[in-house]
Amino acid sequence: MNSKRFFKIKSGDNYRLISIPKTFEELKNQFDTKYESFVYKDPEGDNIIFSNEEEYSLLLDLIPEMKKHIKITGVSDTTTQTKKKVVKTAAKAKEDSGHPGVNLRKVAMIGCGFVGSASCFALMQSGMFSEMVLIDADFNKADGEALDISHGLPFAKPMKIYAGNYDDITDAAIIIVTAGANQKPGETRLDLVKKNVKIHKH
Repeated sequence: MNSKRFFKIKSGDNYRLISIPKTFEELKNQFDTKYESFVYKDPEGDNIIFSNEEEYSLLLDLIPEMKKHIKITGVSDTTTQTKKKVVKTAAKAKEDSGHPGVNLRKVAMIGCGFVGSASCFALMQSGMFSEMVLIDADFNKADGEALDISHGLPFAKPMKIYAGNYDDITDAAIIIVTAGANQKPGETRLDLVKKNVKIHKH
């Protein structure tokens, strides 16, 4: 079977396949009836309920483990559901990693020049991460690059891509630094290295 996964959602008396929405709000809009919570079965066969953006992102992280399309059902009464195991599963994964508080599916890019933006595009295509933060001295440039790269997401795995600041990368598993000055006419490579060392120290 094709490795690309889809969601199966109920439409009338039948189910239909949809491409995996990037956000929780987009998923809600796919249903004819307005639901605030949804349920699916995890790889262990347990019913998992989710009702916000954070819990939905944890479902997206589980997609590579799923062996078939994922059936999503809207639920109107969540009081009879079991505790939200999806949150516990994510917490346990972080504890087992030996790095509590670190999101193993999150990457950060500091510097959005030619090297940084090309690297971000490659990371988006790789499907290795579910979240990527772009940081640059010029926030508008980082924001523009994030929006441009996001245009390729319909052809890749779901991923949250956005411009941020240093507070947004405290839990990133990998931080890549490509920030640096360009070489000016008459400037030697050694002069450029010294300049970039000062930039990295700050």
